[in-house]
Amino acid sequence: MWGWRSPGGETIQTSLEQSRERVIGQSIGKMRSMVASLHNAGRSADFEDFGKGSWTFELRINAVAALEAALLDLMGKFLGVPVAELLGNGKQRDNVDVLGYLFFIGDGHATPLDFRRGTEGLDHDWYRLRDEAAMTPQHIVELAQAAHDRYGFKDFKLKGGALAGEQEIAAVTALHKAFPDARTTIDPNGAWSLEEAIRLCKDLHGVIAYAEDPCGRNKASPVARF
Repeated sequence: MWGWRSPGGETIQTSLEQSRERVIGQSIGKMRSMVASLHNAGRSADFEDFGKGSWTFELRINAVAALEAALLDLMGKFLGVPVAELLGNGKQRDNVDVLGYLFFIGDGHATPLDFRRGTEGLDHDWYRLRDEAAMTPQHIVELAQAAHDRYGFKDFKLKGGALAGEQEIAAVTALHKAFPDARTTIDPNGAWSLEEAIRLCKDLHGVIAYAEDPCGRNKASPVARF
């Protein structure tokens, strides 16, 4: 009924463990109170740290969302309805286009970390390319083409904040040229200043649908549309 991806890590795990006493033994009818209780735990201090560059607040929000998703799923199962019926004005459509996420990928062989290496028995280019370095526009386009062929993605989002802004704009421009009918977006993860975001994106009308989190939230509005 519901799907949610939440990052891992100590902050999220600790936040979810702290929610046990707020959840166990409670009626599912108290869902909103349970979610609000976890959301408000340590909120002021975390938000102050977030303004100074710490992601503690952001991570706790992901923990709250993970708890809320699980509780909504339980409520939907209890009532015998899809979770969509519990949100907003209810179910609006039967199908939703899925956005294909693309990432800059470093050389996995340059680290002692035990990254996935094996692709034996997997007969599509995607399974090979997903584990190879992809730091250029050409390689990003190859990833997109393989993802499109394997999974049918029509729209793409490039996760940035890894390279210089000019290099990431070159990559997203190459994506647009390869997929001119796609809604292509870029997410620099708040790595740009406001001035840099304006300079990089001002001529991208028709190239990107929008830039997500181009600047840190303490610097500018989180979403710029074009």
